[in-house]
Amino acid sequence: MKNEPIDFMRDGVGGMQTDRLGRDIVLIENPSYREGYDFPFSSNTLISIVMRTGAMKCRMDMIDHEMSGKGLLLINPGQIVERISFSDDFKGYFILFSERFLERLDITSMAQLKAVRDEAVFTLEDESVEALSLFFRMMQSLIRSDNQYKTEAAVHLTLAYFYGLEAYLHPSPSAGAKSRYEEISSEFLSLVRDDCREHRGLDFYADKLSISGKHLSRVVSVTTGTSPSKWIERFTILHARSLLSTSSYSIGEIADILSFGSQ
Repeated sequence: MKNEPIDFMRDGVGGMQTDRLGRDIVLIENPSYREGYDFPFSSNTLISIVMRTGAMKCRMDMIDHEMSGKGLLLINPGQIVERISFSDDFKGYFILFSERFLERLDITSMAQLKAVRDEAVFTLEDESVEALSLFFRMMQSLIRSDNQYKTEAAVHLTLAYFYGLEAYLHPSPSAGAKSRYEEISSEFLSLVRDDCREHRGLDFYADKLSISGKHLSRVVSVTTGTSPSKWIERFTILHARSLLSTSSYSIGEIADILSFGSQ
């Protein structure tokens, strides 16, 4: 089977030194992307980047993100990263979870993950960064140990991580609250990212959201400044670029994957 999308757990992470629990968890301290994968790429892992010092930039799903000081960047499975860079004084951690490992977690933990799916960059207080750093060290120690139950222990430690993550990112029920228009637009963009390979008609997405195509068009245009059809076109092109740069598919195969009638 040809590689699509990139499998960080199998292919490694840009040649950087890692601690890993099989193909389930990868930990990297003070990562760098001076060498690594071609861009854009789509990963089938959940990537958490905890920043302790320095600055970083990332363009993901056509949105530019910048962060300095202490914070967290989340890259969900299937999201397309066009570029990522770190300042020379960057210090922090990569924490990567495979989709297979995430499926072992219970539904409550996945609800916590969904709560932050549509956001990417979060500024954190010192105590929150220290808590995430403690998780990294505990998981690193577990991976390096001879504990015969390390996989089971990693599951429970990761559940605690996701519970804590939601508390750090949304400390009160009202924090990060969105308007209904923003919720619809966010859900639309998430659907387009996942489904535009097969579905590029507006009615498909309107049906998924249980609203009319006219209402969807108005909501997305008002909240994002771009029409739904333009977003569908942009994501389709981005998927094509990602496949061309990071997979071994032929142009004809990519045309089939993206439901084009011809090359």
